[in-house]
Amino acid sequence: TRLSNLQKKYNMESNIAIFHIKNKDLEKMISLFIESKLRSLDLLLKFDVHNGAVVVVLLPFSGESSTFGFIERIKNGIKDEITIKNIQMSYGFISLNDINTVIRELLGFTQKQI
Repeated sequence: TRLSNLQKKYNMESNIAIFHIKNKDLEKMISLFIESKLRSLDLLLKFDVHNGAVVVVLLPFSGESSTFGFIERIKNGIKDEITIKNIQMSYGFISLNDINTVIRELLGFTQKQI
């Protein structure tokens, strides 16, 4: 992809933040909150899953510390602005460089099959 090529050419990091919202009744509110905190370059995708939703945010040209800061701002903002107790949410992030490997492993593909 273009982003991967730019990343390699200019040695810039990009990361993907992942939020698993386990409160089915709060998923829309939380995903809208996350969306309101994005930069113009960022991209958000939401997937409904059997026990809530998964929100995936592509953070182009954001290093590990920036991505961690983004996740912390989301966590703190949810506590401060939504003010609902017992929100069940897990989160994490992965480098764009590592995502192809992870997807291959999850799908059980070998290098030759892709």
